[in-house]
Amino acid sequence: MFNILKKPGSNIAPNSEMEAVLSALDASQAVIHFDMNGIILDANKNFLDTLGYSLEEI
Repeated sequence: MFNILKKPGSNIAPNSEMEAVLSALDASQAVIHFDMNGIILDANKNFLDTLGYSLEEI
């Protein structure tokens, strides 16, 4: 899905490209992060707004 290697002739560093992709996903998707035990670690604004909760409530 992601090409983490720098493309020939590209001026965009691999980390910058990945950061841009992750930023776009965070801006357009509802995202929640769990630990290995299913404990919620974080959720983005889209997730919270969609469900109507604050971060403290989840």
